[in-house]
Amino acid sequence: MGGKPSRSMEVRVGALVLAALVLLIGFVLLLGDFRCGERADVVIDYRNSGDLKVGAPVKVSGVTVGKVAAVELRGGRPDPLRDGKPVFVRVTVRIDAAAHAMLHEDAGFLITTLGVLGERYVEIDPGSPDKPALAAGKVVDGVAPVRIEAIASEAGALVADIKEVLGENREDVRAIVKKTRGTVDHVDEVVRSVGGDVREATARLNRIAGAVSEATGDGRDLKRLLAALSAFAEKLDRDVSPVLPDLKRIAGKVEKAADEAGAAMTDARDILGGDVRAAVANVRVFTSALRDPKGTVGALLTDRELYDDLVAFMKDVKRHPWKLIMKE
Repeated sequence: MGGKPSRSMEVRVGALVLAALVLLIGFVLLLGDFRCGERADVVIDYRNSGDLKVGAPVKVSGVTVGKVAAVELRGGRPDPLRDGKPVFVRVTVRIDAAAHAMLHEDAGFLITTLGVLGERYVEIDPGSPDKPALAAGKVVDGVAPVRIEAIASEAGALVADIKEVLGENREDVRAIVKKTRGTVDHVDEVVRSVGGDVREATARLNRIAGAVSEATGDGRDLKRLLAALSAFAEKLDRDVSPVLPDLKRIAGKVEKAADEAGAAMTDARDILGGDVRAAVANVRVFTSALRDPKGTVGALLTDRELYDDLVAFMKDVKRHPWKLIMKE
């Protein structure tokens, strides 16, 4: 009778221990991120790790693909494998091989936080798809996290410098402020003075735009006019273009004929020039002889008494024509 309760208690304790072991193994597997797939390592150099811990998650585009395997402090020692480049912190991350195949040469490795005050983790930007794939085992440079304390320290130093400068140049700052106020007041006055002109010019532009819109209407007349001009230009080009070669030939012939006529006129002027000049000289001599009172014709033309006698004789012949036949 006394042995049965003892056996039941042992079974219960054993079951409880077994359940605890199963839960423990499950938590270890879950928290330890144990995976059976193939893994690949990526070595990243940082200037500052930002207190990144071993075991911190590694994500690609926000998806967890591995964990931080090692964080090694180098202290700026030159690395002969990187042509003597100083290395401060070297981080090794272990990620899935499938995720490593997605990375390219221009991939980015940033240490950031889960939230504002969360734990640090490594965020990987895969890079451009048109770039070559990231080689296995290649050491890359990462982007260190933003150090809030360093930024605050630099901001404090900057504020102190500004305060010192303002304190040393207080009078100059006041003068600059006064000049700035005067300039603003002057600009305000100018704006108010030209405001009316601007409004008037705007109104004129609006009226011009309205007149243009009214003149063009819905644009149909303008479109018809443009179409007519285009048709006229096409017809002119079609009708005139074939005639242009003939016009050029005719113009050449006219120019040649004009040249020949000019040459003929020159020859005629050279030939007739001497004869015309001689004839003019003879006419001048003849008229001079006629005017000479010593000559017969000249005396006849210049003697008034002879002219009067001739006139009287003609009158007498008209009255007594029989005197020319019969003599007294």
